[in-house]
Amino acid sequence: MRATQVLAAVLALAACQARKATSTLYAEAESFRRHGFVQRALEVTDRGSRQAREEGVDDWLWRFRLLRAELLLSQDLPGEAGALLVEGGAAPSSELGARYLADLGQARRDRAMVEEAFAIATRNAYSSLLPSIQLKRANLDGYTRRSESFLKDALASARSQSDSYLEAAALLDLGFQRLNMMRFDEAIAWLEPAQSVARRIGADRIRGRALGSLGWCYYRLGELQQALRTLSEAVTLARRVGDDHQLRWLNNIGNIYYRQREFRQAISYYHDAAELARRQNDGSWLAMTLDNLAAASLESGDLAAGERFNSQAQTLVRENRDLRSQVHTQLHTAWIEVARKQPRAEFSFRTVIDAAGRQGEQLVRWEAQAGLAQFLRQQGRSAEADSEFRAALDTIEKEWSKLGDDRYKVTFLAQLIRFYGDYVDFLVGRGEIERAAVVADSARARVIAEKLADEPGAGQIDIRRRTVGTVLLSYWLAPERSYLWLIGASGVTHFVLPGEAAIARLSRQYSAAVERGLDPLGDDNPFGRALFEAVLAPARSQIPKNSAVIVVPDGVLHGLNFETLIVAGPEPHYWIEDVTLSVAPALGLLQSAPTSRPASASVLFLGDPKLNDSAFPPLPHLKEEADIIRRLFPGSSRLLTGEAADPPAYRASTPGDYRMIHFATHAVANADSPLNSAVILSPSAEGFKLYAKDVIAERLQAELVTVSACHSAGSKAYAGEGLLGFTWAFLQAGARNVVAGLWDADDAATAEIMTAFYKRLASGARPAEALRSAKLERLKSKGPHRLPYYWGTLQLFTRELANAAR
Repeated sequence: MRATQVLAAVLALAACQARKATSTLYAEAESFRRHGFVQRALEVTDRGSRQAREEGVDDWLWRFRLLRAELLLSQDLPGEAGALLVEGGAAPSSELGARYLADLGQARRDRAMVEEAFAIATRNAYSSLLPSIQLKRANLDGYTRRSESFLKDALASARSQSDSYLEAAALLDLGFQRLNMMRFDEAIAWLEPAQSVARRIGADRIRGRALGSLGWCYYRLGELQQALRTLSEAVTLARRVGDDHQLRWLNNIGNIYYRQREFRQAISYYHDAAELARRQNDGSWLAMTLDNLAAASLESGDLAAGERFNSQAQTLVRENRDLRSQVHTQLHTAWIEVARKQPRAEFSFRTVIDAAGRQGEQLVRWEAQAGLAQFLRQQGRSAEADSEFRAALDTIEKEWSKLGDDRYKVTFLAQLIRFYGDYVDFLVGRGEIERAAVVADSARARVIAEKLADEPGAGQIDIRRRTVGTVLLSYWLAPERSYLWLIGASGVTHFVLPGEAAIARLSRQYSAAVERGLDPLGDDNPFGRALFEAVLAPARSQIPKNSAVIVVPDGVLHGLNFETLIVAGPEPHYWIEDVTLSVAPALGLLQSAPTSRPASASVLFLGDPKLNDSAFPPLPHLKEEADIIRRLFPGSSRLLTGEAADPPAYRASTPGDYRMIHFATHAVANADSPLNSAVILSPSAEGFKLYAKDVIAERLQAELVTVSACHSAGSKAYAGEGLLGFTWAFLQAGARNVVAGLWDADDAATAEIMTAFYKRLASGARPAEALRSAKLERLKSKGPHRLPYYWGTLQLFTRELANAAR
């Protein structure tokens, strides 16, 4: 054999060895698809198709053709996918035939084809095809309520086959179905596990889309910081795998910065999204990003840029005949007309209100109603402005009531709180002080009001009602000026306070000094006196000494214990020495004490658990709290301690039967998800945390719940709603009073306070009186526990009007 022939043979053998098996190429392409690298998958699919054609293996050629069609469908290219399938000639039989019908049916939006594919797969037990065909049925159905059964069947089939990729896809589509129905809170419950499963198997495209959808849900529900983090991660994944959904996530990040009034940042992200939309030749998304650029430019004061972007958006909207986008551009036109002082603005606002109402764009309708109200106010047409404010309020109420998850009702309302501030300010300006107080209170604690609506006495308080022996203080913080309403024996009095930023600065500085264990009186703390002057001094003359006072805080004031405020005078002292104080989530939730009490056991105690986590060290004084209950309520208490104090034990003990419930253990706050705050109990099969969201599920009628742990009161304050966490959870579950901690508590000091507190309760004192008396003992003692750090952390929260006065 010649040398050249030998060389040729060697090269041929090497080429043969380097040539991958057709089945290997298919597996490689499928792997790239499942990990989200669509372009890489297409490249390998093309190689496999050529190789299968050269080898004359029709079965593999069809497999690659179907895989390529499915990849094109995943890129929203149904025309190309359909053409590819049709050019292949007659459809193959058996399992590939069912797959062919499903893919072509999706490409053509032909439900009959997909239904025939489903029938073939079911009849012939092609179980591996069922999850993907069910997903296609839901897709063609438009992710309506009916499609839920398709998606749940797909999820069950995928799980039975241990196919985590299709499991993640089904979870993603279940979340998208809820998102499509504007039920964002329910969508989160599916999208979270979707991204978790996708992360575990490295399915980056599915995970990125799940994260992007989660970010949108969080944004629409007002969870802006969590939305920002989630969307930023979605952008990173989209860039990695080349997903064109990246422009959506960039646009939504711009929306977050817009909501936070960081317009320069918003404009930067909108520009990036617009550039991607141009490169992808996506006119619809380009119109949206231009519309957002117009809005951000107008808010930043750049009227010329706002007009330019709005004009560009209007041109695209007309070309696309996009009526939903048109209402947005019309709204911006109205705002431009307001800025240019053009009377036509009124007509433009009314046009948007009508069009948005017909198209179901309720948030746009609300913005137009609020804008018209402000325009009419500027025109001096107060009666008409008030009518539009009322209409906007009604739109907000109806939209809010559609949400199912309590936590997201809170945050959804928070993003609209600026409107309430405008309306309150408008009413105060007209001298309608009582109506202003009612509007402010209507923005508070709506979730709890809804849950308690079936209880006798629950409902909105008559702001004009005279109180006997109790002074009510209701706060409203706003950027330019804040308000305080005092409701007492002589009626309603109104005070104007400094703006929110000034109050927040003083409150944080003073609270920091208290929580560091300083002596505000001995150290001549200027922040404590200044804070008293800012939030309480104007009303002090109308609060008689020894009054019972119920405070309804707002914003940053939820983290302040008013008892620790320093009263100015010849003998400066803490306000707790003058009044018996408790805190309410809203005036409208205060009600008279019920006439009946639980018939069975008196006190349920869960505490001193077995702690196995090093993050939660032993608290040596917890046994003392158990001994207090055992000694003061013999025979009428149930004590669960040690291993018996686990989360299932709380539910199993029928907590609704007890007059008092006491937790003595660690607590953890969750600022991102307040209802995932938890008390730490003993380990069980369900874990060792009793979550605030689980507390809500157990109906209570307790007169008092005590959580003697650090940060047990709550973890996050939302405008108009208050501090969320255990206080909120127990009040919502039905408890009338809750004692909880605002900051990290001292174990020994808490035990001392609890001893005095429960002694007074056992002798018949009301909770607010008993707690104040126990605190005053510490305050007047000679040791370190006299400082407000030790006694000020515990605060009584109430929804009982008679709680503070006999």
